[in-house]
Amino acid sequence: MKGTDNETGRQRRALNLGWIGMVLVVGAFATANLGMIDRSGLYFGATALGSVLLCVANFARVNYPSLALNAIWTLIAIASLLGAFAP
Repeated sequence: MKGTDNETGRQRRALNLGWIGMVLVVGAFATANLGMIDRSGLYFGATALGSVLLCVANFARVNYPSLALNAIWTLIAIASLLGAFAP
């Protein structure tokens, strides 16, 4: 029974990380589109961190399609932070 409680606790923590990640990604997207921040370091940093947290949650919940999507967002955000897509 204790293993079940531990597993439930891990999944709950992963779910909480996923919610935090969602707030970061949507918050960055919304504030950038409303002109409150530029699409620069803060935007890409929040997107990358949020996407990583969503990856953790998706992995823990065995949601591989969403994990793949968020892994791609993470790579794009990190590449953008490093200037890979700069004009």
